[in-house]
Amino acid sequence: MLIIVGIITFLFSIICAKLPLVLPKQNSIINFDDIINSTSTEGVAIPFNYGGLSWQNVLVLNGVDYDIPNAGFITGVVSPKYVAFNGYGNPMSISSASGSLFTINSFYSCAAWNDNISVEIVGKRSGDVLYRKTVALLIHTRIFVELNWSGIDSIYFNSTCKNYCDATHFTIDNLNVIL
Repeated sequence: MLIIVGIITFLFSIICAKLPLVLPKQNSIINFDDIINSTSTEGVAIPFNYGGLSWQNVLVLNGVDYDIPNAGFITGVVSPKYVAFNGYGNPMSISSASGSLFTINSFYSCAAWNDNISVEIVGKRSGDVLYRKTVALLIHTRIFVELNWSGIDSIYFNSTCKNYCDATHFTIDNLNVIL
């Protein structure tokens, strides 16, 4: 009996040594609240590798204390008090800081200055478009944008206005990713 237990233990240890230990990846909520302590109304660039990602033309500001009437920055805040937005109303992108693939599950968003902002969102891997979605945003209504896009290495956001407007800024908060 002792020999059988020894053989089973030996075989089990060989099998376990050959099998890689793979832990499931965890969802991360990026809420932008630990980047700065500022009341700047212009925004501050999100640093490289924040949340394991690389941020191009993505700024953050204090949306709760934003004191310009009728701006959507306070509407965009989910977890007080900071919110991300596309700097200068220009296109922005987020990519993996390590070059690995990731998943974008969801985020909250609203328009910052003008109603009827249309945001085209494109998920890519190695330059190839895998996913595309367009959302319409208003200033005083925050929406939940659900994507569940896996296997991407970058995501692009481009905002436009149906009617002429000079500001196509939009907010992002509580970005749900899996790295």
